[in-house]
Amino acid sequence: MKDWYEQWFDTDYYHYLYSHRDEAEAEAFLLLLKSRLRTGPKALDVACGRGRHSVILHQLGYDVTGLDLSAKNIAFAKKEERQGLQFVEGDMLKDIPEHTYDFIVNLFTSFGYLENKEHDQAALASMLKGLRKGGVLVLDYLNATTARKTVERGQESSLMNAGIQFSWKKRIQGDCICKEISVLDGDRLRIYNESVRLHSLEDFKQMATELNASILYTFGNYFLEPFDPEKSDRLILFFSA
Repeated sequence: MKDWYEQWFDTDYYHYLYSHRDEAEAEAFLLLLKSRLRTGPKALDVACGRGRHSVILHQLGYDVTGLDLSAKNIAFAKKEERQGLQFVEGDMLKDIPEHTYDFIVNLFTSFGYLENKEHDQAALASMLKGLRKGGVLVLDYLNATTARKTVERGQESSLMNAGIQFSWKKRIQGDCICKEISVLDGDRLRIYNESVRLHSLEDFKQMATELNASILYTFGNYFLEPFDPEKSDRLILFFSA
């Protein structure tokens, strides 16, 4: 039985639902990251999906590898391959080579999906081990405090895209935000799920300490403004190993 993320991320429906993501915003964010960092050129995009961030990083001058668990995503992304830009199918827990990259990114809440906190920490350890000396890991995550408040106020939404009706509802279950997604395509109804663990900044600090790593900076949005635990939409962390 596949985990929910293996089923959901491997469908075209996932990409239809999230097709509104702003390419200009993504490019501006990555340009800001580059201006903040003084690393070497070798970069890894962990959980790269279909490769949109990897492509932008390559355009910014990095030698980029995109890594994703989904074979379909990697097949799609490989259409963009060229010198200095490659895509590989792999698991963030075990397929990141050690001491190889100057710059690693894990973007758009592509963390906190695994079975338990210990596995999440193992994923963080794997990414940190992939860094060369002086390298930086950038992890773009939700702000657990504001995300919890939003869900507790009630979260039911819907949209139509490409003739497909999507509707979803969110709930808090234990230490996770769970999202049930209904997809009505013609007369066929499919149900998918998402689940993201609500790691706080203190959780990340503890994980970093246990992994002998450091958190260099914390930011609260894609403009790299200061993190406010009560107001920020995002928690963007810069780690060094």
